[in-house]
Amino acid sequence: MTPQATVLLATGGIFLLLAVAVLLLLPSGNSTRLRQRARGATGIAEKPVVGPKQSIRLAVAREGGLWTLMTAALGHNSQLPRAYAASVPLVSISSALIGLLLFWQARSSFGEVISGSAAILLALAAARFQFKRKTRIYAHLLFIQIADALSLVVRSVRAGLPVGDALRSLATEMPAPTSHEFARTMGEVALGVALDQAIWNLHSRTKVREYSFLAVTLGLHAQTGGNLGETLENLVDMVRRRIALAGKARALSSEARTSCSILAGLPFVTGLIVSAVDPAYMADLFYDPRGKNFLIVFAVLLSAGLLINRWLLQRATSD
Repeated sequence: MTPQATVLLATGGIFLLLAVAVLLLLPSGNSTRLRQRARGATGIAEKPVVGPKQSIRLAVAREGGLWTLMTAALGHNSQLPRAYAASVPLVSISSALIGLLLFWQARSSFGEVISGSAAILLALAAARFQFKRKTRIYAHLLFIQIADALSLVVRSVRAGLPVGDALRSLATEMPAPTSHEFARTMGEVALGVALDQAIWNLHSRTKVREYSFLAVTLGLHAQTGGNLGETLENLVDMVRRRIALAGKARALSSEARTSCSILAGLPFVTGLIVSAVDPAYMADLFYDPRGKNFLIVFAVLLSAGLLINRWLLQRATSD
């Protein structure tokens, strides 16, 4: 390969990585429109602006530098508690090892430029998968507790407690991680943040839609008034139906997930059986260069198939 071609390929790889980073940084159009509609309905400001009549405690500076922006682009949620968040050094090391393994195996067959670009993309994909997985696990833990949390709020409001005190009781009565999140939320309220804005901040850092419903409900009640207990009870009923519907969707998709797991594991089981019966039959895959190329292509296609299947199932079962 000529030096000019190497430079062109390297430049193209750099621009491709920049394009991927920009796409990861841009918010989704549907989520942006949903936030704008919800904020317009509740009167919640997009960002607190420090002015002469506003407390400076409400202005939150954007912390971190280039490394923080890069990890955020890959799906790292720095707002999660340390016990539930992914370790950035551990994810970085594991993703780099995956990329180096691919580069080491594919360098002799596909060249250093193509192997290096593929290794970088694979490392970024592995890091994003690990970060997003931790966020989804944390959001699921909150999701399965939200119905009980809102039921406790409804009972407290019907007993005569203010809604602020009812939400504050969640910090002591509910198990983790709901108790930790509401302790943080009520801490924001104690510093001067409006209650509906604090609940919206809870939705923003956890990505749980039901908290946005609660923020909209409290914002509308603050503007129009009415029976808050009955409104919250209707919200609890809707949340319970959403939880039941999510469980039903997961049950209906269990057959597809099981079939995908069986098909993904079948080549490995077959390879082990053939290796036990005739070890020389499988030796070419590990010692012949063509066999190594075949294993690389097999790993790439299998990983792509699993990711596409996972994406389709998430799209089919999400709201």
